[in-house]
Amino acid sequence: MRFLVLGGGLMGRAVIKDLLENPSTESVVVADTNSSVLKELKVFLKKYDTKKWTFKKADVSKIVSVKKLMKGINTVVSAVTYKYNYELAKAAIQSGCHFCDLGGNNTIVDKEFTLDKM
Repeated sequence: MRFLVLGGGLMGRAVIKDLLENPSTESVVVADTNSSVLKELKVFLKKYDTKKWTFKKADVSKIVSVKKLMKGINTVVSAVTYKYNYELAKAAIQSGCHFCDLGGNNTIVDKEFTLDKM
């Protein structure tokens, strides 16, 4: 499976670590707006096969650019603040990707459930 993880903070790192330790993971693309976070992640992930992960600087509020990152991805995992998750879920569905977020707000989650009609 090919994954896109949005957000490389502490929660994103836990997700990335788990994905890289799963033998069925082909690749993990990590996207974050913060270059410092991506530098820290590079150190954190140095023990993992460098052919399995890549970094992209991306702003999740720019849905068009995030949708470009979803091309060829099986599953998108959102580890960013919940306020972006509805639009990210919608973009993932439109891109033919599975989508998982870490929740955080019941109103947003309820709104995401309305996307099952897409």
